[in-house]
Amino acid sequence: MFLHVQIAEVLIEPPVTDFGPFLDGTQKDQAEIAHRVDEALRTYGCLYLANHGIPQSNIDEVFQQTRRFHNLPLDTKLAVARSETSTGYTALKSEIIRSVPSLKESFGIDNTKNLNRSNRWTAEEAIPGFKEFMLDFHQVCSRMRAQRCTTLAQQFLSCLSVALQLPPTLLLENYHAQACFTMDLIRYPSISAQVLQSETQRRMSAHADFDTVTLLFQENGPHVPALGGLEAALVGSSKADTSASYDATGIWFDVPPRQGTVLVNVGHMLKRWTNGRWDSLIHRVGVPPKFKWALEKRESEEDVMIPERFSIPFFVTPDRGTTVEALPGTWDVDTPRKWGPLDVKDFLRRKRKVNLT
Repeated sequence: MFLHVQIAEVLIEPPVTDFGPFLDGTQKDQAEIAHRVDEALRTYGCLYLANHGIPQSNIDEVFQQTRRFHNLPLDTKLAVARSETSTGYTALKSEIIRSVPSLKESFGIDNTKNLNRSNRWTAEEAIPGFKEFMLDFHQVCSRMRAQRCTTLAQQFLSCLSVALQLPPTLLLENYHAQACFTMDLIRYPSISAQVLQSETQRRMSAHADFDTVTLLFQENGPHVPALGGLEAALVGSSKADTSASYDATGIWFDVPPRQGTVLVNVGHMLKRWTNGRWDSLIHRVGVPPKFKWALEKRESEEDVMIPERFSIPFFVTPDRGTTVEALPGTWDVDTPRKWGPLDVKDFLRRKRKVNLT
């Protein structure tokens, strides 16, 4: 299965990969899926996973719970604001990318075993059942198929290790044993399509994630029409390898929600580990496709409003004591290492400080 988007006479086809054979198949099946994942990440920096093991009913419910949280009074949300030592609420326009505030608000949830940061929660009476469900969903992502003590995140990392033909001592999953994973419940408020298209305000500017990989859930339930708005830059289409350059000169394609799938994209850590074999996905949130069409076809100056949008990224980050450097097989005499060692804890601290006011 493929998505087909025609842009600048280039056919963009981010693949949908059936992950079931990797979860339940033979070594041969796993090798085949790893090869497909490798090809997708080399070409697009992302892919959709189908048959990933997380029930759609759980995904639909997590979006309902996300709406419940963001419908709370602002004072209630600010009472659990995020800090350097805890996850929590991030207010509208608090996240800054290249001096541009993002028109989004979010609520972050860490693994409860993460000793580096703690979670902050609203009082149970303010939103009954919210904490219990969200912790359970985090564990659904962090402890899928519990009888085998594995996770969707860890299984995907295992798939990447197969693709890279890594020895047992250097498997990517080894560097994520503490499951320092963070989930963000994001709301983008309703906004004028004309304003968003003019870029005088932005839902989220072009950027790459800091982590190893991101599992992204985009709302697309039976009672909620797929809205979209996520856009990705085609790998290698920019004059320079920076988010700002891709924003200005890159070829962009829409990455809409797809029922029953999880979008997986490459983060900065994986780019460094693979010496650029898999480039981090530069992405942004702009005007959804159907509203682009509406703007082109409109016959008056009447304002077109884009509804609010919800998305939930699950950031898969290495253990804090990890040093990231190019893995064996990703460099040699003819292809030297592009970057030196990177201390994960220090890098994340610096990045979070820069991007949050």
